[in-house]
Amino acid sequence: MVNLTSTDGKTHGQEEEAVTHSAKTSDADTTNGEESSTKKAKSLAKTTTKSFHIMVAGYNGAATPYTFTPPSSLVVAGNTLQHEMAGDQPSWASFYSNQSMAYITGENEPGRVYAVNITKVTPKKEGSAKTLSLKVLGGGGSDGGAVTGGDGPVASCIARGILFIANYGSGSASALQLDEDGSIVDDDAPSALFNFTRVPEGSIGPVASRQDHSYAHQVAADPSERWVYVPDLGADMIHRLSIPESGSACEVDVVGSTKVAAGSGPRHIAFYRKKAGDHIYAYLASELSTTLTAFRVHESDGDLQIIGKPVFALPAGTDPGANKENGNTRTTSEVAVSPDGNFVYVGTRGDPKEDHVAVFKRNSSDGSVVFKQWYHSGGKNLRHFSLSPDADALYLAAAHQDSGSVTILARNKTDGSLTKTSAVISDFEQVAFAGFFTGAAADL
Repeated sequence: MVNLTSTDGKTHGQEEEAVTHSAKTSDADTTNGEESSTKKAKSLAKTTTKSFHIMVAGYNGAATPYTFTPPSSLVVAGNTLQHEMAGDQPSWASFYSNQSMAYITGENEPGRVYAVNITKVTPKKEGSAKTLSLKVLGGGGSDGGAVTGGDGPVASCIARGILFIANYGSGSASALQLDEDGSIVDDDAPSALFNFTRVPEGSIGPVASRQDHSYAHQVAADPSERWVYVPDLGADMIHRLSIPESGSACEVDVVGSTKVAAGSGPRHIAFYRKKAGDHIYAYLASELSTTLTAFRVHESDGDLQIIGKPVFALPAGTDPGANKENGNTRTTSEVAVSPDGNFVYVGTRGDPKEDHVAVFKRNSSDGSVVFKQWYHSGGKNLRHFSLSPDADALYLAAAHQDSGSVTILARNKTDGSLTKTSAVISDFEQVAFAGFFTGAAADL
């Protein structure tokens, strides 16, 4: 079992209680901002013809690949994994860019992850579009896949040939070795497992219903692939794992933890580095406090050093609906940084009508952020979003769990604004994930 103090004997208190408020933005301003971007989005779509693949998965037990072709075509691109083939609650996928592989986690108890081979299928009818074929290696179902070592695996990432898993329900992180062909070496147990606890152990955090113990909500590798970070919503910590140069999952270890504000509930973290050798910056979306916090990653040990104060992911004057027992009604979900490093995007949930994606302007000199604007996302309970893999990330796919929909938004790379397109999936029940992906099978 791993205590939440770092291995050097320190618990780093980084995030301050004070929160920076954004400039007030009225509903009218938001609407006008969206309308003013419409012409730009249409102009962009006319010059962007590249198609993109998106994996969509949800708590309905299905995982389906789609193809998005700008400006508005969004169609099924292959077969659906269903009937528990990738677990009964597939809610996250990571992709091995060197292989035609996806790793889909099912939020089961005990947790399992499914290695899925993605191949091209050439149609018999001449002139028909190629499609994708999804096949679970070793067989799917409740007894298939690989054991993650914990309950409710909710996220994963890949670094140096190692598959990292965040087990939300049991508050743990695991490392699974991948073979050269992308298969998981050992299906029966992870190569390394790290169980986290609150400090002091057995204590309950400020948001009692969500912080009765550790809840590992994500695993994310930094751009150098030296460290994997684990936001722990239940313990108000960000744990740090070292990635060995050897690429051996057995040698992964916990090397430290960063303490954040009590009751903030760190959920997801994203990184930015302009080029190899430059400073690395991290951006944390804290779910329970509805904030974005900027950090600089220490070059030698990967420690997170806070920049300024946490910034609200809501326009000033917006009521977060705070509740002592359950936290804010309006919460954050996903976070991403634009490829040029000029903007940070944060999903916000809890709006009674339609959720939003908040846009922050990033200072390239010191990595700090300020709230700029927010834009309607196209549905309710924006659980996940992803940016398209083109050089400018011109599109954003937003997955809405409650409305069962995925909406494609066009991104203006100059001012960071977002505009809803007419490309929508409207009937994917309990959708939890919509991730753009590339790889050998993605170029059709």
